[in-house]
Amino acid sequence: MKLRAEEKRKLDERNLWFGDVTTINLTQLEGGVQVNVLPESLSASFDIRIATDVDHDEFEEMILRWCKEAGQDVTLEYLVKNPQVNNTKIDDSNLFWVAIKKAANEM
Repeated sequence: MKLRAEEKRKLDERNLWFGDVTTINLTQLEGGVQVNVLPESLSASFDIRIATDVDHDEFEEMILRWCKEAGQDVTLEYLVKNPQVNNTKIDDSNLFWVAIKKAANEM
């Protein structure tokens, strides 16, 4: 919850867009099949959108630390894990951007 509060504060205090902050949303919960029986296991799925300036390795270390703090049987499994990529430069150093900008300006 601390991370969520920090990211929300950033979004509220500055003129930022969603790509500028990290979002974590609980999207699925799975557990038992009866109300009077303890489930053998529980599963929670999260959709995480990492801000472009956040180091993915450091972020993963934080999540693994959370899992460890939650208990020895809490594990992490990725359904989808995308590599970290640099932001696309939108200046004259990017030949593709220059071509797109030129074409748009000529419209």
